[in-house]
Amino acid sequence: MKKTARAIAEAVQQGQTDPLGPAQAALLRAQDLSALNALIHTETQPRCLNPSGILAGVPITLKDNLLHTGR
Repeated sequence: MKKTARAIAEAVQQGQTDPLGPAQAALLRAQDLSALNALIHTETQPRCLNPSGILAGVPITLKDNLLHTGR
């Protein structure tokens, strides 16, 4: 079942979900879809920098749109 960012954040804040659970699920899904080449780098160990923050537990993706020499 897919959950919204709001539902994930509320579940973490209410203690129903560990903050790292959704990130681990997102990493597994990214591995399953690796043939799409949508992500060029993924962290192997999920982190929650602020477990009491408003978006604690909500997985994010950062887009790097900068040019790099040699790439």
